[in-house]
Amino acid sequence: MVLSVTRVYAEAPGPIRWYLQSAEQGYASSQFQLGKMYLNGEAVEQNFDQARLWFRLAALQDYPAAQFEMGEIFRLGSGVAIDHILAFAWYHLAALNKLSAGMEARKRMSGVMDAGQIADAYWQVKLIWKEMDGEAALSVLPEY
Repeated sequence: MVLSVTRVYAEAPGPIRWYLQSAEQGYASSQFQLGKMYLNGEAVEQNFDQARLWFRLAALQDYPAAQFEMGEIFRLGSGVAIDHILAFAWYHLAALNKLSAGMEARKRMSGVMDAGQIADAYWQVKLIWKEMDGEAALSVLPEY
């Protein structure tokens, strides 16, 4: 499923208009804020697909808080099927960026996953890194 950005600057209330413009220019912090707004229904109608879109865009720019939120989306099943493997993968990326919440969440997830699922999660991390164009960082991951 491909998600798309809906341009609604003219109708958007003050703060959301600026976040939208900034986010579309690639600013990860604005993309993250939009994700939070859509996730929680703040100043916009709650929309899990839009939340996931904006969090993912920020997360792919190596924004740790957005990586953590992607993990939360897959752990909780917010608009998607619950997926512990993807949750672990996103938490792992946040943990590598030294986000303590990501480290704690990764540890909790590892307690409910078997070795095969964790290996699959590390494979997902590799795929995400390729999407981020961070192939040089692949050596950080354990081999399975």
